[in-house]
Amino acid sequence: MAFPSGDMVAAFDKFLHFQSLESALLERHQEMADRVEFSSSVPFHLKVKLSGGRSVVLARVTFKHQVAWTISDPTLQSEPSVWPLDTSVEVLADALHARASAYLSDAPMPSPWCWNESEPSDTTRLADLLETQGVRVRRVVAGNRWFARGSRATPELELVRESAGAYVDAELADAFVRISVKPALGWLVDAYIRDWGAWGRVDLARSLWGRKGTAPGLPRADVSVGEVADLIGKGPAHWGENFPWEPVRRSAIRGQIPSSRQDSLFPVEAPERGFLPYFEEEPETEPGGSVSTAGRGIAQAIVDQLTMLGFGDVRTGNSVAPVHSDSYHVQVRNVGAKDLSLSEIQRLNGLAAAAGEDVPKRLILVTGAGISRQAATFADEAKAFVFRIDSSTARLAPLTTRTRQVMLPDTAPRDHDLDPW
Repeated sequence: MAFPSGDMVAAFDKFLHFQSLESALLERHQEMADRVEFSSSVPFHLKVKLSGGRSVVLARVTFKHQVAWTISDPTLQSEPSVWPLDTSVEVLADALHARASAYLSDAPMPSPWCWNESEPSDTTRLADLLETQGVRVRRVVAGNRWFARGSRATPELELVRESAGAYVDAELADAFVRISVKPALGWLVDAYIRDWGAWGRVDLARSLWGRKGTAPGLPRADVSVGEVADLIGKGPAHWGENFPWEPVRRSAIRGQIPSSRQDSLFPVEAPERGFLPYFEEEPETEPGGSVSTAGRGIAQAIVDQLTMLGFGDVRTGNSVAPVHSDSYHVQVRNVGAKDLSLSEIQRLNGLAAAAGEDVPKRLILVTGAGISRQAATFADEAKAFVFRIDSSTARLAPLTTRTRQVMLPDTAPRDHDLDPW
């Protein structure tokens, strides 16, 4: 007797799964019983029939070698609702019902389903409030982190990293803004200013209460969803007296950073002299008044980047402590290529705690090396931030989970997540 092939077994499993979806939809939303139709021939799909021969369809869709549940509706300009394969049948049935009901009743899809989320959260509530203020909400990320992007003919599947936290992307007349809720940091607001072509972090403490913040983000207990929505709705003019970052134009001369605006803080590709510039007190100037990367000193480069990330009280120090902060104990170490060990991170964290006058300080570590897995875990538990510095560009990169949460978005916002027809 011949046994069924693997493809036959997989097809039968998919068939059974679609049957379960149909049953869940009929049980949970009996009013749609006469509109539900399950196509039992390949490719399987489940649809809710609308008027005029139109339908809302649930199917498994392949996005360039990745497969996801996708709900599509008859409107060409709308984006599909994409869900991971392990999404429960109950959630998929309710998502399909919510989209079909909106068409049948000619009413907006209710929250949180209109944001492709199955449960209310701070981000869905924020999106609801922003929408009532006339702010265009582009994306909501909370429990569902899957989206379609690129060409509508051959879309790609995008999976948002956990380090990005939950967030709302919104578009105002003069800025694109991302409002995040990070597990370790609370609320963060990052704005992309088109005229500058750069991301920057809004100082929420200054914008809300008029005092300069010392750490990235604000704890969720300190500010309500409504307060955040109200601040965003007012626009960049109300986000403090000035922005806490200073984008400048890219220099046309290799190895130089001009004093005027440029695309990014450190675009220079010329190699540094190792870590020798750490402790330079005065910058060396190039012809025409520009300041070379080496002349700025790596300490100043570190301060510039930490300030942009929201560490509001860091400043250059001296040869003993090249970077100083009243709130953090900043260690800048050139330890070669060997990864930092657990014992070394524990020692540095102890020094940081002892450096505080009234309360222990938290550790910010900037190193030229990597970090062991055990040391990274301890650093997160100790609420420390650990960065690796590239000696050729002076750029900081995160080495731990907590540090990844503090970084700015790494891509410019797209005009469309999916290209228009």
